[in-house]
Amino acid sequence: MEHNVERQLAVALTALIVWLLWNREALFPVKTAAAKADRDSWTVTSDSGQEGRRLAPPRPKLSKSIETHSETPAALHFKNFFIRSVHLDDEQGLTLAEAVARVKAEYFKTAKETKEESLSLSVDLSQANTKKALKLKLPRGPVTSILRLLAAASGNRLTGSGPNFRMESLQDDGSKSTTTLFSRAFSDSIFKVDQELDLDAKPHDPFTPFDPAPDIRGALQKLGFEIGRQTCVLSENTDYGVVTNISNATASELEFLDAAIEMANSDAMNQQVKLTSKIIRLSADFEWPEDAQGTIAEGRFQPLLRQLAQTEGSELMTAPSCIARYGQVSTIEIARGSDDPASTLWSGTQIRFAAQPLGTGTEDSYQLIQSTPNAERVSDDIPLPRVTVSGRGTSNQNSVQVTVAKNSDGTNVIYAHTSQRIDATGRPLDSSGKPINPP
Repeated sequence: MEHNVERQLAVALTALIVWLLWNREALFPVKTAAAKADRDSWTVTSDSGQEGRRLAPPRPKLSKSIETHSETPAALHFKNFFIRSVHLDDEQGLTLAEAVARVKAEYFKTAKETKEESLSLSVDLSQANTKKALKLKLPRGPVTSILRLLAAASGNRLTGSGPNFRMESLQDDGSKSTTTLFSRAFSDSIFKVDQELDLDAKPHDPFTPFDPAPDIRGALQKLGFEIGRQTCVLSENTDYGVVTNISNATASELEFLDAAIEMANSDAMNQQVKLTSKIIRLSADFEWPEDAQGTIAEGRFQPLLRQLAQTEGSELMTAPSCIARYGQVSTIEIARGSDDPASTLWSGTQIRFAAQPLGTGTEDSYQLIQSTPNAERVSDDIPLPRVTVSGRGTSNQNSVQVTVAKNSDGTNVIYAHTSQRIDATGRPLDSSGKPINPP
């Protein structure tokens, strides 16, 4: 008898639960809506229709907001893939189609040089203004930013995203506009990053004030973009960066200035590079393979290090890492006797390094000077034997730059370094500009 009662109660309870689930939308409309939608994208709206008849504020209703748009891998690739400066310096100027072809050619050339996979790249010009002959010096920068500068210089606006871009004619009716634009480091990021890297230049002193506010009008003229005389462009340094006030500007001028300053403020232009170096002194009976010189894959380099660890007479030294901003020289030095390697009293190790962005990696200039370890000094007037390794190369996120030099005793000295892009907090970045293993 008791078992029958328990069985009936269980059946009734099950039926009640089924009924509640079936009618949950009518009984619990707000909670049910929340359960159906993505909990990470809510907005709060008020029911104004009941507001006049209530003493208390109306209860908020939850409604689905517009979903956040995440960029495709191809779009991120072109926003972070750097090409060198492209000169459109033909005497008669180039058509827009010819200029776009040169930018595309530089992209494929760079991908081949940095040993990275290139993607298809198309730029639709069917709705573009193609009448203007172009004579420009496009600066080094990400492909997307360079295409936007090119579009603005020709009286167009860049739309779409990688790999399918489109240029559309600006509706420039001759009216003038006024605006204020901000930049963290407009001059350094845009117009100095493509200079030849001079390892003998004085390292940047972080305690000295920044350069005066940039002459943006003059800087853009060097690129070949003329701003009308009636257009006023004034810049000043503030605690928040460079403030640029623009007045009486045409639509084309505003588009070009906005494109240049957006490029200067982009995360890609404001990254840093972390240098990690290894110095290897080989034993006389160890021959470094010829195919393991220059830019090689990390997977090729590591087995050689393991092989060296089992070879007597070889020495491996890992130098302290350093961080460099694009276009600036960084120095690692462990010295005794003198701070100047040119002095006969100097001994130790000095590494000078500078980098510019190229592809999704860097284009590096480097120099290693190292005195022979444990060498005996004959006289203060005679410097210790030393080896000098210098060069320039490109490296991507998964490669090592290897340079071989001869020591004074005829043995080989290997200088190997990796360059890793990092963000302002020091986190390593992948080829799309995203942090690797974020917290």
